[in-house]
Amino acid sequence: MTRMMIVSGFLMAGLALVACGDDGNEPNGGETGGGELDGKQLQELTASEAQSVCADVDTTLALSDEDSCEVLAAGLAILGGDCEATKQMCLSGEGPTSSSECDTSKFAGCSVTVAELNRCTSASAAQLRSLTCASTLEDLAAEPEECQVVKDKCPELLEVDDETEGGGA
Repeated sequence: MTRMMIVSGFLMAGLALVACGDDGNEPNGGETGGGELDGKQLQELTASEAQSVCADVDTTLALSDEDSCEVLAAGLAILGGDCEATKQMCLSGEGPTSSSECDTSKFAGCSVTVAELNRCTSASAAQLRSLTCASTLEDLAAEPEECQVVKDKCPELLEVDDETEGGGA
């Protein structure tokens, strides 16, 4: 895979997860577990439970404006852009404004448990928040090991849709 494809894919995935305006704090300090749905597989959730899980995913993946701009700038820096200038331009109001939309239709036939999804989501959010202008291509392309079980059981959950409109349930 070429360098451009890796960075482009990462940026699309990162921006798909961005929800501007969050305070940057993870719910429960990033801890997972203890929820009544944790042991349930995604395919077993009722429509109401699935929407609740999606709301939790969206909240966990929400990035502050600064983190969102840092992700964008770090990705563009790999392509030769000026990371700090891009970050400052982004923070001045010209940055990402998309929000995450969890698609419950991807839960059908998925044996991942809510707890497994929550661990992957928390690890992914922490990884995105850790990116800086000093991040390398390897940092950008790394997948949290907590997401391997999700990738193995339900890879479609980690796929980024090519369409930028609609798609949410």
